[in-house]
Amino acid sequence: MNEIFELLRQKERRVLVVLCLLLSLALLFNILIARGMKESYIQAQDRLAAQARNFQTVDAARLEKKAEWRRWRLALKDMEGLRTEYFYDGETISQDMRRDIIEIFREVGIPVPDIRYFYSEGTDQQLGGATATFQISGPYALIKRFIYAVEHFPKFLIVEKVDFVDVQRQSGALKLKITLAGYYEKDN
Repeated sequence: MNEIFELLRQKERRVLVVLCLLLSLALLFNILIARGMKESYIQAQDRLAAQARNFQTVDAARLEKKAEWRRWRLALKDMEGLRTEYFYDGETISQDMRRDIIEIFREVGIPVPDIRYFYSEGTDQQLGGATATFQISGPYALIKRFIYAVEHFPKFLIVEKVDFVDVQRQSGALKLKITLAGYYEKDN
């Protein structure tokens, strides 16, 4: 090996020594610094992947909570709709319920009978109501149309009770005692 170095000139030897030193420095840099940087890069990548998975989990939970919040808002909107459109107003239930029952009688074509109204606070903490009791007479088809009109009325006006007072077999006419109930939401 010495013979090879003897063939080289002084300037070439210096260049070779400098190149060896540079190669040694590059090797030391790779061993001491670059390997540590590579390991920290791999650790950072692993942490990033873990954070990305964590973010996906948290984001999925956030989207689920957002959807749940949207459902609650829709439920609240539905409850407000029920309150305003289907329940009677507690302060004006007597006038409103009378007007609605008379409207149903006129719509069906039955003369408005004498109606007895009873108002109660009810046992429920949030609902109160009123009942209207009356007797109507007529053929089965007319009575059926009346009950259908009550059941499909847009307010909470419900057929609570039907009593058969008289059934005339020859003419097919029925005489019924009907109790209707209307409800309102109490203010708390």
